[in-house]
Amino acid sequence: MKILLTGAAGQLGTDLARELQTRNHAVTPLTRAELDVTDTAQMKAVLSETKPELLVNCTAENRVDDCERMLDEAFTLNALVPARMAALTHEFGIALMHFSTDYVFDGNKRAPYLESDTPRPLSAYGVSKFAGEQMIRQRNARHYIVRVMGLYGVAGSRGKGGNFVEAIISRARAEGRVRVVTDQTGAPTYTPDLAAGVADLIEAGRPFGTYHLAAEGEVTWFDFAREIIRRLGLAAQVEPVTSADFTGRAARPAYSVMRSETLAPLRHWSDALNLYLREKGHLN
Repeated sequence: MKILLTGAAGQLGTDLARELQTRNHAVTPLTRAELDVTDTAQMKAVLSETKPELLVNCTAENRVDDCERMLDEAFTLNALVPARMAALTHEFGIALMHFSTDYVFDGNKRAPYLESDTPRPLSAYGVSKFAGEQMIRQRNARHYIVRVMGLYGVAGSRGKGGNFVEAIISRARAEGRVRVVTDQTGAPTYTPDLAAGVADLIEAGRPFGTYHLAAEGEVTWFDFAREIIRRLGLAAQVEPVTSADFTGRAARPAYSVMRSETLAPLRHWSDALNLYLREKGHLN
């Protein structure tokens, strides 16, 4: 398949471009430096020139706390840009794949969220991502919206300066202790596993619509951090705190595990963590 992929230098974009190319798809990966997705004329020109069958959008503003004070940027990248992409791809007869988040849910269910569950976002980030979903649905029926969560990969998130695993390792080595919330439960997801799941979704010819793709299992961020420390044998304390201890932060769902009504979950988070630690050279 001929695929145009935006946000190709990001954490997910890097692994997804590699996975799709390995499977012999004709992928044109474009970074934010190569394509300004906020420039509608430039976006239209690129689509006209490359003539893809599918546009995969990996661009987003995912700095959750910053979104609370950077509303214009959050809604531009997470809602208006996807809306314009949906309109343009519809105009050109192209399918669109877009990534959303577990943060569209409020966390009150206390059981894995399914695609049919009603979103109730708590934060500006969650609201902007849900708005993007809705605008895509209105503008291009030929869409895949893939909700993901807790991503970490070798490339790291440029906007966040790395990922959760590396942040825990760095703080543990530098300070000998880390403070991590005990009241947020999710399923941290390894981006190469997600990339493989996305490629499978594209190739399976499944109906257009919304899908959840996340690691199997569930864990609090506190216990996930403890596992990182334990597996590396670091002499550091993991101190339990609650979300309320972090003043000024965006509201986050206490429970945001997602499962799909039609797709199998990805590799269990515990097994994926070992793969990541070996890939990064933290484990032999």
